[in-house]
Amino acid sequence: MQNKTTLLALSVSLALASPSLYAQTQKQQNQQDIEKMTVVSSRIQLPTNRLATSVSVLDESDIEMQTALNVTEILRQTPSVGVSNSGGLGKSTVVRIRGEEGFRTKLYIDGVELSDTSSPQVAPIFDDVLIDQLSRIEILRGTQGLSYGADAGGVISMYSKQLTKGFEASGTLAAGSFDTQVLNANVAGGNNSGSFSLSASKVKSDGFNAQVSDESGEKDGYDNQTVHFKGQLELTDKIAASLVFRNVDAENQYDGCYDNTTFAQINQCTTEADQQTFRGALSYQDSHSQHQVAYNKTDVERDFINNGEYGFTNSGTIDKFEYIGSVNWKQHDLVFGLEKETQEIESSDLDRSQKSLFVEWLGQFSNQLAFNLGYRYDDNDTFGKHNSVRLGAVKVVSFDFADVKFKTTYGTGFRAPSLYEQSYNDGPYAYGEAAGLQLAEENSEGLDLGFVIDTHNGLSAEMVFFKQSIENEIVFDLAAYQGYLQSFGESESKGVETSVEQVFANGLKVWANYTYNDAQDSDGEVRLRRPKNKFNLGIRQAWLDDKLSAELTYRSVRNAVDIGGVEIDDYQLTNLTARWQIVESVSIKAGVNNLFDENYQEVNGFNTAGQNFFVATTISL
Repeated sequence: MQNKTTLLALSVSLALASPSLYAQTQKQQNQQDIEKMTVVSSRIQLPTNRLATSVSVLDESDIEMQTALNVTEILRQTPSVGVSNSGGLGKSTVVRIRGEEGFRTKLYIDGVELSDTSSPQVAPIFDDVLIDQLSRIEILRGTQGLSYGADAGGVISMYSKQLTKGFEASGTLAAGSFDTQVLNANVAGGNNSGSFSLSASKVKSDGFNAQVSDESGEKDGYDNQTVHFKGQLELTDKIAASLVFRNVDAENQYDGCYDNTTFAQINQCTTEADQQTFRGALSYQDSHSQHQVAYNKTDVERDFINNGEYGFTNSGTIDKFEYIGSVNWKQHDLVFGLEKETQEIESSDLDRSQKSLFVEWLGQFSNQLAFNLGYRYDDNDTFGKHNSVRLGAVKVVSFDFADVKFKTTYGTGFRAPSLYEQSYNDGPYAYGEAAGLQLAEENSEGLDLGFVIDTHNGLSAEMVFFKQSIENEIVFDLAAYQGYLQSFGESESKGVETSVEQVFANGLKVWANYTYNDAQDSDGEVRLRRPKNKFNLGIRQAWLDDKLSAELTYRSVRNAVDIGGVEIDDYQLTNLTARWQIVESVSIKAGVNNLFDENYQEVNGFNTAGQNFFVATTISL
C-alpha cells in the first residue's frame, strides 16, 4: 500500500512541477467549447451552461486511452457510477447510478435502447458492449430522464464513430492476458448526400475461473462478434433518413447453474446470446425546429446450456414507435414527444404495451439565468395512468477569473412491475408471501443541488448534493427465495459528488472525482453492492503534438456489503496505459490493468482479474 501511495503522490508532484501549467492553447480552448455541448439531458443539443441536470461526458480521447474491452471499465471512472461484475469479461454486469438498481439505468447506442425484456426487470445489456466501436459517452446522473421514460434512474447514451466528409478505414489487432484476442475493422465515409459507418469486432478470451467456490480451476471463457452500422441519407436539404443496425452474437461460460436432470449446482454453464437492435428514422430540420419519427426494435434470445446439454431459452422483444420534436424561439426551446412501446417475453407468451407523451420547456433569460419545466404522461395497459414532472433552474455568476453555475433539479417517476416479476409470482416457483402476490407500481422522486466552476485557465470543478427515493420498491427475497415482494415504505439514496479537472497547455490533464453514497432500503439496511465511498484519479500526459501519450488511473472503492450483510473488502486499483501514433496511419497502444495485482471482489464469491496486460496495433487508411 505504501508503494502505491508513494507512486501516486510522486506522479501528482511531477505533474504540478511542470512549466507553464496555467496557459491554454487556442486548440485546447476550442476543443473544450465543443465538448460543452451535450444531448443526453433533453434529447436535443444544448450548451452545458443551460443544464440544471448533472451530466458526465467521455470523449474520444478518453476512450482511446482504454485497454479494457468492455465499456463498463471507463464508466467506473465517472462520478456516482458503480459497477458489479460477476467473474470477468462477458459475465453478468450491473451498472448503478447514484445507488439505484441497475435495471433503472437506461442504455442507448446511437439512439437505440439496449434492453433485454426477457431479463427479470428489463435490464440494460452491458455484458456485451465493446468499447472499441465508440467515440463518445454521455451520462445523465439521477432520476431526471423525463424524455426517456418515467422509470429512468439514470441514462447512458453512447455514440459510434462518424465521419461527415471523406472516407476512412481502419483495422485493429490486439492481444492480452487470459489468451485474449481481438480483431476490429471500421469503415466510414460521408459527403453532402449522407454518411455511414460500419464496424465489426471479434473478441475471444479464455478468461479465468469465475466463481471462488469452483475449485476445479477451469477457465470461463467468452466470445463476442459484434456488427454495428449507422447511416444517414440526405433526401433534401431539410429531410433525412437514418438507419442504425446492431447484431451481437456472444457465448459466455460461467459457474453456478443447475444440472438438467439432478438439479445439482454445477459449474459447466454456457449461455449463447443473439441480440439484434434496429432503428429507422425520418427527420425534418429547419432553422427553428426539428422533428423525427422512428421505429425501434430490440430482439434478444439466450440459450442456456448446462453440463453440455440444452437447458432452456429466454427470449424477448421490444417494439417502439416514437415521435420527438423541438421548436426553438430565440433562447427558448420546447421539446415534445409521443411513444408507444410493446414489451414481449416470447418464451413465456407474455406482452404489455405503454403509451406515453412528454413535453419540456427550456428557457434562457440572458446568459445567466435558465429554467426548465417538463411533464410526462404514461398509460400502461396493466397499471393505468401516471404523471411525472421535472423542474430545474440555473443561475450563472461571472467573475474575472471564472464562471460559477448554481443549479438544482427535481424529478418524479414510476416503474410498473416487469412482466417477469409478476409472472414469477403467479408461477409454480413462488411460495409463501410471494405466491400469487399482485405487485403494485413503484414511485420515485429525486432532488439534486450543486454548482460548477469553470475558470479561465482550464480548471473545471463540480459539486452536487443528491437525494432520491423509491416508494413501494419491488425486491426479490434473497433470504428465503420466496419470489418478488413489495417493500412498503421508502428506500433512499443520498450523497455528494465532487469532481475536478485541469487541462494544461503542455499536454497535461489531471482529473479526479469522489462520490459519497449512503443507500438504504425501506428497513434502514444498507443496500447491496453500493460502495459508500468511491474515488478516482487520472493523470494523462501528451507529447509530440499528441502523437505520444500516457495515462495513469487510480480507483479506490470502500464500504460495500453483499447478501447477508457480508462486507466486501475495500480495494484500490491502478492502471497504466500508453499510446503512440508512430506515423499518420499506424498507432500502437499498450497497457497494464491492475498494476499492483490487487486481489479483490465486486460481488462476493466471484473472482476478478489480477494484473493483466493488453497491446493493440491499429492501421488506418
